[in-house]
Amino acid sequence: MIKAILFISNNCPACKPFKRKLDNIMKKFEAMGYDIQLEIINGSNDIDKCKDYNVMSFPTLILMESEQEKGRCVGNMSEKTIFYKIHNLIDGWED
Repeated sequence: MIKAILFISNNCPACKPFKRKLDNIMKKFEAMGYDIQLEIINGSNDIDKCKDYNVMSFPTLILMESEQEKGRCVGNMSEKTIFYKIHNLIDGWED
């Protein structure tokens, strides 16, 4: 199973649009048969988790497999870019 952890912040203007895009992307991956568990962490409320995952800006999406980080997307970007970054990371795991 793949775990996606999205770090957001209360004061982040890019976080809400990123979350909307990610929701659409998660539906696409589900339709493609991928099992991706999404966890959302509000970095404004959980600074320790930010430190644990070395998150320094928002939004940050971290992709994990077997408790190991496999990649991350940092900052706001287009839905297409987010989708392909995630897809390319996942495809690389299957090698």
